[in-house]
Amino acid sequence: MVDEEQVQETTEEAPEVEEETTEEATEEAEATEEADDSKESDADKHRKAFEDQRKRAEKAEAEAKRLREKYEPKKPKAQDDERTSAAEERAAKAEERAARAELRSMGITHPDDIKVVMDAAKELNIDPIDAAEKKYVKAELEAQQEIRKSKDATPAPRRSGSSGTKDIGALADKVAKGEALPTDPALAEKVQQELARRAQAAS
Repeated sequence: MVDEEQVQETTEEAPEVEEETTEEATEEAEATEEADDSKESDADKHRKAFEDQRKRAEKAEAEAKRLREKYEPKKPKAQDDERTSAAEERAAKAEERAARAELRSMGITHPDDIKVVMDAAKELNIDPIDAAEKKYVKAELEAQQEIRKSKDATPAPRRSGSSGTKDIGALADKVAKGEALPTDPALAEKVQQELARRAQAAS
C-alpha cells in the first residue's frame, strides 16, 4: 500500500504542477495587461489631473476676480473724472478770484504785486491774506512800488537815430544850392562837416 499511496501522491502532485504553471502564465499575462493598462491609465491619470488642475485654476481666478470687484474701490469712469476735474478747476479759480479781491481791498492792486503775494502764499502754503502780512512780502512789495515810481518818473527817450544822417545829407544839399545853414549850432556844424567831406571826395 505504501507504493500505491506514493503513486497516488505523485499523480496528484503532477496536476498541481500543471495548475501552478497555468496560474503563473495567467498571472504573467494579467501583469502585462495591467502594465499596458497602467501605461494607459497613467496617461489618463495625468490627463485627468491636468484637467482638474485647470478647472481649479479657472475657479480660483473667477473667485479672485469676484472678490477684487467686491472689495477694491471702483475707479470712476473717464467722464466722471472729467466732471470732477472740471469742478475742482472751477472751485480753484473761484478761490483765487476771491483771494485777489481781498488783496485789492487791502490796497494791493498792481498785477505784479498780486503775483508776488500769491507766489509767497503757495510757497508758504498759507492764505494769501496771511502772506501779504509777512514782513518780507511787504518789503518786496515796497521795493517793487519804488521801482515802478522811478520808471514812471523817468521820461521816455526821444527817437534820434540814423534818420538824422539822412537829414544832414539833405540839409547839405540845400546849403550847396544856396540856402542858409540851420540855426541849431550842433546841426550846422554837422552840415559843414558833410560839405567838407564832399569837397575832399570831389578833389
